[in-house]
Amino acid sequence: MAEFGREAEIGIIGSILIDNGAVAPARDVLKAEDFYSEANRVIYSAMLSLADDSMPINAATIAMRIGDSRAFDEAGGVQFLLECERRLPSACNVPRFAEIVRADSLRRKIVAFGQRLEAVGQSPMENPDACIATLGDELVALADGNRAARSVTLSESMGRVCSAIVNGEKKRFVRSGFTDLDALMNGFY
Repeated sequence: MAEFGREAEIGIIGSILIDNGAVAPARDVLKAEDFYSEANRVIYSAMLSLADDSMPINAATIAMRIGDSRAFDEAGGVQFLLECERRLPSACNVPRFAEIVRADSLRRKIVAFGQRLEAVGQSPMENPDACIATLGDELVALADGNRAARSVTLSESMGRVCSAIVNGEKKRFVRSGFTDLDALMNGFY
C-alpha cells in the first residue's frame, strides 16, 4: 500500500490557513504532486496560486479559486478546510509536516519505479540494453526531481522576498542582529 501521511498533509493545509506565511517554507519543499490525497493536491495548488497572486489564503478564497472540484467536494469542501485549521494550535510545525509529505511522496515514487522495473524485467524484450537505458534515465529523472524539489533559484527567492516586502509581510523574516541591515532588508528570508 502506498505511503500516505494524512496527518502531515492536513498539517500543511491547516498551517497555511492559520498563517499564510507558512506557504513559503512549504513551497520550498513541496509540489502539489507530492500530496497523496487528490483533494489535498487541489487545495495546496489553490493555496500556491493565491500566494502567487498575493491574495489572502482562507477557506473562502480557496473555495472560489478551486470552483467545481469533485475531489474537494468529496473531502468535505469548506468544512474540511475549517476542520484542518481547527486541528492545529499553530503553524510552527510546517517544515516538519512538509518533510513528512515529501518523504512519503518519494517513497511512493520509488515503489512505482520498482514496480515498473519488475514489469519490464518480466516481459519479453527485443532490446534489453534499450530497456536498461530507459529505466536508468527514469531513475536519474527521479533523483533529479528530488533534488530540484529542494532547491530554489536565486531569482525565485528574490521574487518572493520582493513580493513579501511589497505586501508588508515582515513576520517571515529572520533578524540578522545588525540593526542597519535589518532596517534595509527586513532580515533574512
